[in-house]
Amino acid sequence: MWVVKIGGSLGEHPTLREWLGHSVRAGRGRVVIVPGGGRFADQVRWAQEHWKFDDRIAHHMALLAMHQYGLVFQGLEPSLKNARIDQIDNLLRQGETVVWLPELKELNRAGIPADWTVTSDTLAAWLAGKLHAERLVLVKSGHSTGIDPTDLKKSGLVDAAFLDWLPPHVALDCYHRSQADQFAERLRHAGMES
Repeated sequence: MWVVKIGGSLGEHPTLREWLGHSVRAGRGRVVIVPGGGRFADQVRWAQEHWKFDDRIAHHMALLAMHQYGLVFQGLEPSLKNARIDQIDNLLRQGETVVWLPELKELNRAGIPADWTVTSDTLAAWLAGKLHAERLVLVKSGHSTGIDPTDLKKSGLVDAAFLDWLPPHVALDCYHRSQADQFAERLRHAGMES
């Protein structure tokens, strides 16, 4: 199974449809998509700055931003199945491609900090470990110099908590938004091997 985090920065870019389409066609029964927050999370940041409420409230709102972006995904690819964590395995067994909608209670139980050190990158890393995924794929608009997690953090392409939550057994890939075809080819090849 692959966990594929699609960054919010793709929310206004035409390649978003490609990434979702490839995930559905090549990843049935094997892909769980984690939505970023995109413009929805930007609104949370604005509201917190304007109204000065605490990070705990902003964190909850940012999770809802991920839900909204996940609904956009389903609007673009209606065959995607939105799911809570306890529904994922069953949907994958049915051959579906899943979009994870994180729940505050689940993340609180896991001890994930409710502040801006954690974004959808860290949540995707945590989910990959929780689901025993073989691979975590980060889809970004920024270029990375490699897939070394420390380099990704230094370059600012992942959040501050990412390295703390990335399981050592999960392989990591980072793709630029322009590399949807390369991702699809690798995903198809991995499917033939399994």
